[in-house]
Amino acid sequence: MARPEITGQKIGDADEAFAYELPEFCRLHRMSMRMFYKLKAEGRAPRIKYLGRKPIITREAAREWRMAD
Repeated sequence: MARPEITGQKIGDADEAFAYELPEFCRLHRMSMRMFYKLKAEGRAPRIKYLGRKPIITREAAREWRMAD
């Protein structure tokens, strides 16, 4: 992996370009985690992928979810 001081990238930029962590997604969409899990139980939440055991929502899944409403 290239060093950040050479590439000019901050550490973590690759993750930010790819997906939201669940708390970040909820904060940006102004909903509580409780509301997210309620939507998930109803089948109305965006698609979730897992990075190891960490749930993430890709930018594409978030965009599709916003367009569905």
